[in-house]
Amino acid sequence: MLRLLVLFLFIFNYTFSNDIEYLEITKPNSSNKKQILEKKHLSIDDLKKIAPSDEGNLDMDDSKIYQDIRVTDLLLSTTNMPKSVFKNQIFSLNLIADIQQDINLDLNLSMEKSPNLKWLNQKVEWQKNGGIFKTKLWFESNSTNIGNLKLNVLALRNGEVFQKASISPRLPKVKSVEDRLNYANIVADDLEIISYKTSKFDDKSNIMTIFLKTKNSNIASFYIENDEILKQGVSSIKGIYPDQSAYYFVVFKNDKTSLNFSYFNAKTKQFSDFSLDVKLEIDDLSTQTEINPLNDPFLIQKKFLIYFLAGILIFIFILSRNSTPLIFAILLIAYQIYSQNSYSTGVIKANTKVKILPIEKSTIFYISKNDENVKIFDENLDYYKIMVENGKVGWIEKSSLKIENN
Repeated sequence: MLRLLVLFLFIFNYTFSNDIEYLEITKPNSSNKKQILEKKHLSIDDLKKIAPSDEGNLDMDDSKIYQDIRVTDLLLSTTNMPKSVFKNQIFSLNLIADIQQDINLDLNLSMEKSPNLKWLNQKVEWQKNGGIFKTKLWFESNSTNIGNLKLNVLALRNGEVFQKASISPRLPKVKSVEDRLNYANIVADDLEIISYKTSKFDDKSNIMTIFLKTKNSNIASFYIENDEILKQGVSSIKGIYPDQSAYYFVVFKNDKTSLNFSYFNAKTKQFSDFSLDVKLEIDDLSTQTEINPLNDPFLIQKKFLIYFLAGILIFIFILSRNSTPLIFAILLIAYQIYSQNSYSTGVIKANTKVKILPIEKSTIFYISKNDENVKIFDENLDYYKIMVENGKVGWIEKSSLKIENN
């Protein structure tokens, strides 16, 4: 009996001492905790040592804590590249970037400069589907020797380069277009003249303003090859590729009786000719509807119609005592007031040069003597379209103006 008691006490003492030793080993002490917190990166085991046992279960898969990011290649490809185009004809391709995993990042696209190839839509919008990014790029060739195209894509994550790749797709063959007098350097599926008007520019020249619409073309390239033209340019371009509209301004001597030009139709593969008679109208540049946004020939009719409808709605409100007609009347009047002031205002500096066209070599027709209040209607690259205090409308460099309100 005594032997059994001694054996029991020995077994109990051995088991208890092992438990004490295990607890001393596993309990987090301040020195271990300090060493762990000084580490740059903490592992799950480190977190177990410093976190209390009732702070949640840390025995979870790492993918639930961190986004799964794998080291992969950025794969680039292109589709829908045409086999051939004409000189000055725009064309597109679809660029596909496959990052091979579905994570969030930003793509930065750039093109190595090519003197004979113009990248038209440099502000690209990517469409993301999983790990696949797609976008459409538009180009224009200004030579039959188009050279090479190299596209570079950087995949940025948290501002750091995560992946990068380049691609040099095979470009289409560029076919020449016959050089001829009055060619407008436009290849399009269609070009339509909506309206045009001719006015006196100065004592020796006139200016014609043409409102154009094109299909499948870069309307900014519109330039008539004719030495008799003194000044020309394109402004107020609207729309996105491939269909656009714009105003074309051309200055020529006042003895010219017609303006002739042609464009190359990509569908018929033939030139289409235009001849516009010069019919001088007795007004100046600022009274042209196309140039002066405040000069709307239907302005009086629009005002009458809006106020007439508002009056009817107010009359219905008085008879029915229903507030709905009154609300619509107030909205109509508010719209009329807003539409009359749909422009910005600003101040131009003294000695600001106001040009007839938004181009560097355009004729200067007005120079401000002092700081002057102006109305701002439009912008084109580095220029603003403004109206000065005397009612003249023209273009100034953006650096010459301070916008006050919209």
